[in-house]
Amino acid sequence: MKLADECIPCLMDRAVFEARLASDDEDVHRRCQEEFGHWARDNAQVGSKVAAEVGTHRFRTVVRLSGCPDPFRELKARSDEVAETLLPEARSFIGRSEDERRALVRVLCAGNAMDFGVADYAFDVNDFAGGFRELLTTPFGVDDTDELFERLDEAQWVLLILDNHGECVFDLLLAKRLVEAGIRVTTVAKGVPILNDVTVAEARAMGFPEVVSDGDSVGVNLDEADPAFIEALDEADVIVAKGMGNFETMSEFHERVEGRLVYLLKAKCAPVARALGVPRGCLVVKCL
Repeated sequence: MKLADECIPCLMDRAVFEARLASDDEDVHRRCQEEFGHWARDNAQVGSKVAAEVGTHRFRTVVRLSGCPDPFRELKARSDEVAETLLPEARSFIGRSEDERRALVRVLCAGNAMDFGVADYAFDVNDFAGGFRELLTTPFGVDDTDELFERLDEAQWVLLILDNHGECVFDLLLAKRLVEAGIRVTTVAKGVPILNDVTVAEARAMGFPEVVSDGDSVGVNLDEADPAFIEALDEADVIVAKGMGNFETMSEFHERVEGRLVYLLKAKCAPVARALGVPRGCLVVKCL
């Protein structure tokens, strides 16, 4: 998914947001904004690049200029804490549902609401509980859940591509259920901290099975990914990709994964919602 008109101001605003997370020094904030702004003017025209690629450059600029390797560290920890408090409620919602598998998928999509710095998307981790409960009853924009489980029922190997902290607490429910069903699960996370994404070390500590890296970028970066990830990408029976960054990047090579890929996300920004053909703010289960 290439840069849209709305992406440019959003990416610029996030430079300031991330710089403030990384440092209290206003000079660092200014330098991050100026350096990324100069680079973006020359390299990030509408339609020229994938938004996640530009976001990766912005984040690396902030890390380099601030000296902070993990600006989202506190927000990641707080997101996981909040999700853990909601886990009993999520399990209860799934357990009392007439269709537990459909309820589980809804929980996973609702968890993707946990995100920071998206333009015109107000998210407060401390107020997430109410929004989470509302999403458990909100209609889907796209609901390919039946097709998802038709694929999973035939699958022997599933590739689960994680996204953000917080939602990963719920994603682990799916991973465990698949393993219990005798399905091989390869989990995908980041090699180093980037945004509020889950890293390989963090995923392993949480108990996710067979964790590999898809690179150190926002979304999937085929040039940086582990050979084990590339093998799983090409050979797994089903690929479950969480979140907008994975959609932005993987939409550039849909032909490689067609018939096996499923997106689970909340469409939090206008360009992603438009690309998916859904209203902004809705939950999406999209099979390709």
